[in-house]
Amino acid sequence: TTSGFQYIRLQDVVGYSVPLMVSSIRRSDNKQVLLANVWQTRRIVRYEGQPDVPEAHLHIFDWNTTGNYTIIYSRAMPVQQLSVQGIFNTSVTLSWKSNVNANYYIVYLGTRVNGSTSFSIANAYVLGSQATVSGLVPSTQYWFQVTAVYAGPFESDPANISASTTELSASTFGGTGLTSAGSSSIGTTSAGTSSVGTTSF
Repeated sequence: TTSGFQYIRLQDVVGYSVPLMVSSIRRSDNKQVLLANVWQTRRIVRYEGQPDVPEAHLHIFDWNTTGNYTIIYSRAMPVQQLSVQGIFNTSVTLSWKSNVNANYYIVYLGTRVNGSTSFSIANAYVLGSQATVSGLVPSTQYWFQVTAVYAGPFESDPANISASTTELSASTFGGTGLTSAGSSSIGTTSAGTSSVGTTSF
């Protein structure tokens, strides 16, 4: 055992391109390390005239470390309870349940052409659990995806939902109101499997 506070920097066993995040760390004395004191980093090191070198590290800040840890990895938790809160002729408002430890969320907008759906980022940095996508075309069906982004960064699998904007009516052109909301359907993804690794230094 090493007494006092210790900063530990290890090669992350999952590597640079594997989208797994640390979900828990247990020491050899069976004490859990606070996840607030654990973080993962990914970066590309570039040297002139040399190929890119990907790096993945695991950082631990611990007290009276035993020097041996069991690390449990899991896929980034996807967004839960995605729903449509408001539908208008040129905008749709989405909401979802906040994920613990998620730093922010990304909202994607999908349109379908010739039977194929193409997604682009509609809002790249949502801090809360609600977002409005504007600039849509009336009486048109759209597809939406929302992902959670965690430290690393790690982006979760998307939660999916679709909704159709409402029609423009005579009262809309006169500025006296909007038509009723259209229908929507909900689809969410589930979290992936987890893996365990043991490391020491």
